[in-house]
Amino acid sequence: MDNLTIVIIDDEALITGVLKAFMEHSGDTVYDFNDASAALTFIEQHHNEIHAVVTDYKMPGHINGSDVYTFIKTKYPTIVCYVITGYMDVMNNDIDENFVIDKPIDFNTFLPKLYDSIKKSGR
Repeated sequence: MDNLTIVIIDDEALITGVLKAFMEHSGDTVYDFNDASAALTFIEQHHNEIHAVVTDYKMPGHINGSDVYTFIKTKYPTIVCYVITGYMDVMNNDIDENFVIDKPIDFNTFLPKLYDSIKKSGR
């Protein structure tokens, strides 16, 4: 898949930096945010260009990864959304467990899974 646009949301700059580097190395355009509110504003403005959102679950502030996932699935259901976590029990959330990635991230399995999900979404 060529020239995908992916949004990464994580309050830890190191995490967004590493994810961004891996995805850009694959040829993707990546926008990273350390603030979920700013990311949601960007997504609203550019949703037609975005193929996927990868968000952390636990972030400071009033918006968490579950909120981001629900926002994406409700407003833009063809955008693929993965939630990265080291804390969450997916059985207690409305997040499809197939779209939950445990920390630490294994890029050798996550990136192919992400690209396959995008391909299946038809974006």
